[in-house]
Amino acid sequence: MTTSASQSARSWWAIGADDAANLLETDAALGLTAAQVTHRQEEFGPNELIEEPVQPMWRIFLSQFANTMIVVLLVAAAVMVAIGEPTDAIVIGAIVVLNAAIGFVQEYRAEQAMAALRTMAAPNARVVRDGNETTVAAVDLVPGDVVVLDAGDIVAADIRLIECPNLRVNEAPLTGESVPVDKTAEVMDEDAGELTGDRNNMVFKGTSVVYGRARGVVVATAMDTELGEIAGLLQAHQAPNTPLQKRLAVLGRWLAAAAIVIAIVVFAVGVARGEEVETMFLTAVSLAVAAIPEALPAVVTIGLALGAQRMIRHNALIRKLPAVETLGSVTVICTDKTGTLTEGQMLAQGVWTSGVEVEVTGSGYEPTGELRQGDHAVEVEGGSSLAKLMRAAALCNDAVLVPPLESGGEWAIVGDPTEGALLTLAGKAGFGRERVNRQFPRTAEVPFDSERKRMVTVHRSRDGETGLVATKGAAEVMVDAVSWVATSGDDLAVTEELRSELLEQAAEFAADGFRVLGVAGREVPDGDLAHVLEAEDELVLYGLVAMADPARPESRPAVEACRTAGITPVMITGDH
Repeated sequence: MTTSASQSARSWWAIGADDAANLLETDAALGLTAAQVTHRQEEFGPNELIEEPVQPMWRIFLSQFANTMIVVLLVAAAVMVAIGEPTDAIVIGAIVVLNAAIGFVQEYRAEQAMAALRTMAAPNARVVRDGNETTVAAVDLVPGDVVVLDAGDIVAADIRLIECPNLRVNEAPLTGESVPVDKTAEVMDEDAGELTGDRNNMVFKGTSVVYGRARGVVVATAMDTELGEIAGLLQAHQAPNTPLQKRLAVLGRWLAAAAIVIAIVVFAVGVARGEEVETMFLTAVSLAVAAIPEALPAVVTIGLALGAQRMIRHNALIRKLPAVETLGSVTVICTDKTGTLTEGQMLAQGVWTSGVEVEVTGSGYEPTGELRQGDHAVEVEGGSSLAKLMRAAALCNDAVLVPPLESGGEWAIVGDPTEGALLTLAGKAGFGRERVNRQFPRTAEVPFDSERKRMVTVHRSRDGETGLVATKGAAEVMVDAVSWVATSGDDLAVTEELRSELLEQAAEFAADGFRVLGVAGREVPDGDLAHVLEAEDELVLYGLVAMADPARPESRPAVEACRTAGITPVMITGDH
């Protein structure tokens, strides 16, 4: 069995799935035995990222005194006690304690809130052990486990795929890639997998399956995963002092030095003039203490605490009070794109059919909105090319729309975000998936794959008299595959000139930043759909759908506010 270090360093994408299983001393069909699992759990530990422990109360409280100004004040209080001025010492001590209490309360609350976030339920994983498929806590996975993945699953470890028909994975949490990535179990060249996002025969901890089913062997867990390496880099980085902390430290040192110099000068001059040594000593110390702004730390802390409370009202959790001031010193903001500047949800925003562009309103996956042409709402009439497009988009679809569990919540999907966008589009036109599937149950399908770049489904009406073929895929692929184009009248035969016009329309959508899909199909009056591949002949293009991960409504104002404040926003994305 290879060690943890050698596992994380090995180029698993460059060796066959069976070879990977052999190196990990596991059976690709039967999985690990119970004895192997127990041994490896002892060797590798739990499959969880190591996090900074929650700071105990006493440490949070003592950290409030790790400040040059506070140290100077404590020394001043001690001197006051030594020279018989307890009242001054008590006042200084009260200011120091007040300052510490304010900082402690704010940071303790933040730590408790972070701890509550960490206690969210951990996902489970389905594994094959001793030849039986079972569900275990993700934290119990070990290298060599054979894992089964389905649409909707969160990947709990780094996995070398053994088999993965039509698998697509959302890798946005790891790479920032907003479009699901097609996966394969084939061996890759070692150089081709140098970048994590290019390792198409592996799936990684923290990503999610949006389409298909897969089986794979765990090659890395916990901090040895790609996500764990990122977490380790973040934890190893020691945050420097904030600009305010640096300035206060410098001020504290200068004040201390000035107080000492003043005390020495006053004491020396007084003694030289014949004053009593004890009297001059008390005078010098009093002047030195008076030169120290005792209330400054408390004023600064109160100001930062008020700023932290204001940030909380804007849903920003401040763990360390000095970080509030750091925000005021920011000159550059580096931000992720997917899910931060954008909604993290694919949305159909335009449709082209019968030579007409239609705008689609609405947001997210909620199937409410309008289809508009200019200032007028478009009615989807039965038998029109637009109606056929909507019906095909709902039928040739494996995603499921999930309504919110409570009022005010957001709609979600189980499945591919692109299919979710098409299902939402069809719902806005009144073609809900449940209704159209009741009318035309699916009888066969040809799943999407990376070579064909399209999906085909075959349907028969309940009375058995009408058959339908529905297909969707990349615009250029669909334009090449169809023989006809739907119009408001009779269908047009596709000529080279018409094909060029269709590709130009797709290119216009793409130039505006949209992902473009083609939706097509055909009706078979006699319902003779025994041969799926034959059903793909003589396809009719119903139209093109333009979709994108739209920007959040607040993104533009936020970027403009940054620029107005002299801050340069920089977008960082893993799209490639």
